[in-house]
Amino acid sequence: DVAIDYFNIIHDALHLKYGIGILRLQSGLDFSDFFGPDLPDDDDDDDDEADAVSFGFSPVRTSKSPANNNGRRPTDVLTLKNTIINEGALLTMNIFQPKHDSSSIIDVWWLFDDGGLTLLLPYLLRRRKRWRNSQFRIFSCVPGEKGDAERQYVAMVSLLSKFRIKYTDLHVLHGLNKQPNENETQKFEQLLQAWHQNNENTTIADDSWRITDTELEVNKEKIKRGLNLHEYLVEYSSQSSLIIVTLPIPRKQSISAGLYLAYLEAISYNLPPLLFLRGNQKNVLTYYS
Repeated sequence: DVAIDYFNIIHDALHLKYGIGILRLQSGLDFSDFFGPDLPDDDDDDDDEADAVSFGFSPVRTSKSPANNNGRRPTDVLTLKNTIINEGALLTMNIFQPKHDSSSIIDVWWLFDDGGLTLLLPYLLRRRKRWRNSQFRIFSCVPGEKGDAERQYVAMVSLLSKFRIKYTDLHVLHGLNKQPNENETQKFEQLLQAWHQNNENTTIADDSWRITDTELEVNKEKIKRGLNLHEYLVEYSSQSSLIIVTLPIPRKQSISAGLYLAYLEAISYNLPPLLFLRGNQKNVLTYYS
């Protein structure tokens, strides 16, 4: 049910002409389990004890039920006091604190024209101090052969020049329609098992989530391109600080919630922080001829 709601929210946003961003982190954004137990406060001062009661909440105690949160809102900042924090948790929570040198890399995989938001966002990021010295690499993919990639490369160099977007490298890759690696195919099939029409072990009553054999056949080429895209992402962007990928639009009449979310999972699996991004088709980049 949650997956169906998630899928419908994406559709609603597109219908309302909103831009969409979906951030995928391998560790997620809930760090509650990383925090250890509270340590006793050595200070016997009553005021300090009161302060600890008021502000020393550990995220592990935060309940999803508003009634159990003592009036705290989900957006409230929790100040930890005398709490053991795993070193790995600190590294994970500060994953977007890159080094102030060229070792940080922002990769943009510009797959569709969405009005330019996919290119504008990294441009704005690099105007901030933390990302200013980062490398900015742009990737594009074509389904055809090497000759198609060369023509696309020339066109993109001209376009980026008109937009006055400075980048470190530009790559146009071809072969998205080739047969995917067998390992990629097997992992994707495993993803689909819980969603497939023949699975009778599900507790979900709504049939809109089900993936049918007909649907798989209709989306065969799309799936092939997605699996090949993941191979390219692993090959070129596995050491990047941030990956931005144009979000594929889900066609409600041709793809179910299960298949679409499995498709996004297959693309973003086991990679550095990845942001799926889609503009609202309104141009945010302009140039004067």
